[in-house]
Amino acid sequence: MTSFALNRLLAVVTLTSATACTPSLPLSNDTPPLLLAPATVAGVSDGRGRFREVLCAVDAVRNYYPDRRCGSLLHTLNGEPGPTGKPVALGPARIKLRIRIVPGIFGECTENYATPFRDAVDPRPGKGYKLPDGFDVAAFRVSGRASSAHNAKLIAKQITEMDLQSDERLVLIGHSKGMSDILELIGTESKVDEQRVVPSGSVIVSLAGVVAGTPIADQGEGAFWRLRNIPWPTCAPEDGGGVTSLTRRYRMNFLAAHSLPPDLRYYSLAAYTRRSNISSGLKATHAALAKIDGRNDGNVIFHDSIIPGSKVLGYLDGDHWSVAMPFEIYAPTFNRLVASRNHFPRVVLLEAIVRVIEEDFVEREARSGHALTSP
Repeated sequence: MTSFALNRLLAVVTLTSATACTPSLPLSNDTPPLLLAPATVAGVSDGRGRFREVLCAVDAVRNYYPDRRCGSLLHTLNGEPGPTGKPVALGPARIKLRIRIVPGIFGECTENYATPFRDAVDPRPGKGYKLPDGFDVAAFRVSGRASSAHNAKLIAKQITEMDLQSDERLVLIGHSKGMSDILELIGTESKVDEQRVVPSGSVIVSLAGVVAGTPIADQGEGAFWRLRNIPWPTCAPEDGGGVTSLTRRYRMNFLAAHSLPPDLRYYSLAAYTRRSNISSGLKATHAALAKIDGRNDGNVIFHDSIIPGSKVLGYLDGDHWSVAMPFEIYAPTFNRLVASRNHFPRVVLLEAIVRVIEEDFVEREARSGHALTSP
């Protein structure tokens, strides 16, 4: 990373952290009525037990980070189902999946260093690995500073250019604001199949995604808006609505007004960790969110990453950056100075997510008694 780009990125991180250091986070009445309820009564299903099984099976075979084994990657919350004992398929894909990852805010600004799962897309020797044949992994390109409405159009364009085949399924993984951008797309798409960009049967995954908003955005929105037109060599300000799209009021009102398509399949993975495991650049925001709930990843409170009606795969023990962003491999200076707790077996995590999705497709096919064909 050039010193110019690094200095600008540090400035953004410093700004975000500084705005979070006020005595309390603001509350807004500009939301629909809300409630906090156990997942089982909120329309989600519990996939934690099987996901832990799959994650440990992948970890045992790949042996990627011996010092971060599967037992240390997931929190155990009450009621997690036990292991099923079923074998885990670890060979070539049984269902062809086009896996596209949507980055978070500012991702475009430093995309050569901060693309989610770059260690799976473009691994270096001994640093990551390619997923088995049949799993096609790449990242979509969206604006780093624009609103989710703006980025939804960019995602739609890239999907239409993919030329999905009849035996392929689309998997969209949203990290951080990338999840908000995906929700904006699928929530506003026409219900008429001929006009749908995301094919029926596609999969949507929230990975530490901003689903219900984050109070950090509510706190920093004003400062970001005042500075939205600061020049940045690799990402234009566009409409400047990036942070506004992440506010609690915006995301909650969007969810209240837009039903998610019932013919898509939804999965959620949240993250939170103890303060000592939070990167230095996220400590201030972690502390600010801890005034509401200590179970946060430095940007998002753990329950705000869950998609309504999804299968919950688990709660990762890592900060917001470590679970997706390979700074330790591609941006060692930023890793040392800012993302200081970035050590995490991201590619093992990605493969486990994909394996669970694949398994669900195969089991659904077996129940229906015929092969899945066109989306």
